[in-house]
Amino acid sequence: MINIIEVPLAWLQMLSQHFGVSFRRDFIKKVLQNQLQTTDNISLHIAGAVVEIMLLVHL
Repeated sequence: MINIIEVPLAWLQMLSQHFGVSFRRDFIKKVLQNQLQTTDNISLHIAGAVVEIMLLVHL
């Protein structure tokens, strides 16, 4: 069985490759784990915020 965090991590990694930005798996995994502990889900809103952080860090 796939860990619930692995799917959004894979999705975010594919986006980072598409946009040519670095992918800090450890940092993003910690953000997603904290979100799961807080709200018991990973919403599209949170995923979008993580993508925004990835793009801003790249600048």
